[in-house]
Amino acid sequence: AVKSDGTGVAWGQFSNISGNMEPIYVPAGLTGVIAISAGYQHVIALKSDGTVVTWGSNRWGQLHNVANTLPGTITNAIGISAGWLHNLVLRADGSVVAWGFSYYGQCNVPAGLTGAIKVAAGGYHSLALVKLSDKLPPTITVPADIVAEATSSAGATVTFTVTATDLEDPNPTLTLSHAS
Repeated sequence: AVKSDGTGVAWGQFSNISGNMEPIYVPAGLTGVIAISAGYQHVIALKSDGTVVTWGSNRWGQLHNVANTLPGTITNAIGISAGWLHNLVLRADGSVVAWGFSYYGQCNVPAGLTGAIKVAAGGYHSLALVKLSDKLPPTITVPADIVAEATSSAGATVTFTVTATDLEDPNPTLTLSHAS
C-alpha cells in the first residue's frame, strides 16, 4: 500500500532474489512512491519523478537482472502493472515497456503501439487501453460547398455524419455526408 507520505507498506511473504521465502518488505529509504503493484514474488513501484523501482524474486526476470537494472532507462513513467511474472510500464508519451517471463508473448509489446493511456498485466497476458480519439484527426474541415448547401435553407436542420474506415491507420479515410 502507498502511504500519504510517499512510502510503502507491505505484508505477507514472498520469495527473495535467492528464491528463499521471507517476509515481504519495502526497500529501506524508498520514498516518493505514487503507485505500487504486486506480482508473483515481486513488486514494482512508480515514483513521483517518473522512475520505477522493483524488488523481490528475479527468478523469471521480473527485476530484469540480479543487479535490479531495468531494461534500458525508464523515464517519464506514468503507470505500472505487475503481472504474475512480468511487468508493464506506461510512459507519458503513450509507449509501453515490458519485461520478465514472456513464454506466451506477454512482454512482446506490439510494434507501433502508441497512445496508450492505461496498462494492465495479467498472468500470461498484457493489455493496453488506447485512446481512440488519438487515432482520428483532431479537427474535421467541412467543404465550403457542403456548408453553403446546408445553410441555404432557412431553419433547416442539418445532420453531418462522419464515417471513418480502418481506424488502425493513423490517417483513416473520412467520409462526410449530410441530410437536411
